[in-house]
Formats: sequence, C-alpha cells, structure tokens
Amino acid sequence: MLRSKMIWLCVGCETCTTRCPRGIELAKVMDALRETSVKKKVKPGDPSISTFHQTFLNSVERLGRVHEVSMLAEYKLRSRQLFTDLLLGAKMFLKGKLALIPEVIKGRREIKEIFKKTRTD
Repeated sequence: MLRSKMIWLCVGCETCTTRCPRGIELAKVMDALRETSVKKKVKPGDPSISTFHQTFLNSVERLGRVHEVSMLAEYKLRSRQLFTDLLLGAKMFLKGKLALIPEVIKGRREIKEIFKKTRTD
C-alpha cells in the first residue's frame, strides 16, 4: 500500500469519508499512509506522484494556498516534463482559469509556522 500512487493522488477532500456507508474515515487513512510512507522512506511506484505532492506542499508553504501557475512551473521543472499538457495550460490561461499573480492571503506567517513545526526532514 505504501508504494501505491493512489495515496498520493488523494487530495483530502473527504468526499469518500462522507459517502462511506461503514463510516470509515478514508481521507485520514490516506494521510496516515502518506506519513508512514515518508517516514519509512518508501518511494511510490511512479516518482512523478511524489514530486507533484511535494510541489503542491511547497506552494502552500510559500503562499498559504496553491498558486497553480507557480506550482505547475516548479513541477514541470522538477519532473522534467516541460511540454506535457502545454496546450491544456494555454487554454486554461486564455479562459482566465490560471492567475499569473498569486492571491495574497491573511495568515501566511501562521501557515509557514505550521510547516516549520511539522517538518520531518
């Protein structure tokens, strides 16, 4: 299970938890599996999954929320998949779905502090 890419694809929206007829808190299970995977230094079967996950967290730590353009730029550079999804990204930008400038939020300092306190590396 720790090598499964599914644990890294879970975004923690808790839809599965809400809909589970047995009341299993699946989002928490996924969190626990990711944490265990990191602690035990188990790499997922697809390395781009953990690269995406880390890039997502970097964006949240830096800005307090995800800024898609900077997150995807970092991901593309780290994964060396520079030109995949390029047309899709251009279409999204032209439709106004991707902001070039990140939104400034309140509480960025507190979010950075959370990351600092919970850092395991």
